[in-house]
Amino acid sequence: MNESPFNPLADDVFALAVWDEGWGSYNNCYLLVRGDRVLLIDTGKAEHFPHLQAALATLGKTAADVTALIATHGHPDHIGSAHRFTNARKYIHPNDVPMLTAEARELFTDSLPDHGDVQGLTCWLWGDHTPGSCVLYDGVSHVTFAGDPICFFGQALPQGELVERAPALRETLTALIAQGELWRDPRVQPERFQRGVAYLSGLDTSHFATGHGVVLHGDLKGFFSNLIEASNTHTQGES
Repeated sequence: MNESPFNPLADDVFALAVWDEGWGSYNNCYLLVRGDRVLLIDTGKAEHFPHLQAALATLGKTAADVTALIATHGHPDHIGSAHRFTNARKYIHPNDVPMLTAEARELFTDSLPDHGDVQGLTCWLWGDHTPGSCVLYDGVSHVTFAGDPICFFGQALPQGELVERAPALRETLTALIAQGELWRDPRVQPERFQRGVAYLSGLDTSHFATGHGVVLHGDLKGFFSNLIEASNTHTQGES
């Protein structure tokens, strides 16, 4: 098993997944390198920093070259290495600031908007999983970074590949939603989830990059449509 696969999603967009033995899951980070700007989306845990260093090195960069860090949300497995990027502006949505440690609050001094542009990306507040969970869309590469409301925590990479169509994982997730299993997590609310997936379905997405596990590509509008249908099936069944 590759413990830290690092793959391009576009000419200047890259995905890193770090295997976390304690959690039994991949934790994902993403890099966008454009001109003199290096943007990092999520950092993984503090102990994952050496993997990020290695990924940056393959691009001829170091942590000091990162100009901006955006956290999709405030959980420690997404901001644990933030202090290592001393030259980067650090963004998080204000709704997640209360969950940060005092040290992290001092780092994340820039705020993500409910809906607007940040560092060349379009940010949209989803608010599922955490109150400040955000979706980031890159209109240049058409990659969508979505954090954890939809992710593949604890799942092996299909065929050992980080970037895949992953039909079996899509079917499994759709079935879990139709059965109502996703709503057992109190952080996930059906109405917010449906609103988020509806937003995703309106984007022209080439790759769907979540906080954990495989990065999906191929017929993503169909995938989101299936999730909406599965969610409606469950909620109608309960009414």
